[in-house]
Amino acid sequence: MPEYRKEWMAKARIDYFAPFVNLWLSCNAWYMDHYPEVGRNDRDHINTVKTDFTARNHLYRRFQSLITTTAKEGEIFRSNLEQLHFALVQAELSSERIGAISFEKAVCDYSHIENKDNLICRPRIKMTGEVFEKDKDSVIKLDTVFFTSDLGKLFPGLFEIIYQIRNCLIHGKMNPGDNEYQVVKYCYLILYDLMCF
Repeated sequence: MPEYRKEWMAKARIDYFAPFVNLWLSCNAWYMDHYPEVGRNDRDHINTVKTDFTARNHLYRRFQSLITTTAKEGEIFRSNLEQLHFALVQAELSSERIGAISFEKAVCDYSHIENKDNLICRPRIKMTGEVFEKDKDSVIKLDTVFFTSDLGKLFPGLFEIIYQIRNCLIHGKMNPGDNEYQVVKYCYLILYDLMCF
């Protein structure tokens, strides 16, 4: 009798592309309804979500909670964030407007897209493996990667990356290969966690 393990494994793989689009539609519906004064322009809403650090912005509040909590959901969120970084490095995706889509060249302020922020940090590490006291407050350690602790840059940079991945996918500018699959998977997992407010 033949063994069909590979065939069934291929069918068992979750297709994150379509669920990511559906999840984005949920996010889109939320910000259109939540910020009606902004109008109907998608970019204006994205910019509003990226710059509203008040309690009104449920996505930002959820992000703050997930990035700082020591609970299991925070560990999972930070792990997914690190995996998104690695996936973006492998996929080497770019957008016509902003160029490379990465945490090392993040567009935190879309009105100045020429100004890229490196959200990846390389703090000084002691022989014991700990971060030097001087650098401790400026970084968030995920697993092996350090991100900036400036949430006023990290959140907008992350949200812009997710939006740019959405654009590449929706406009047919993304190859559905393995590297791109990983990017979409982690964008989905991160956005899903953010939308659970």
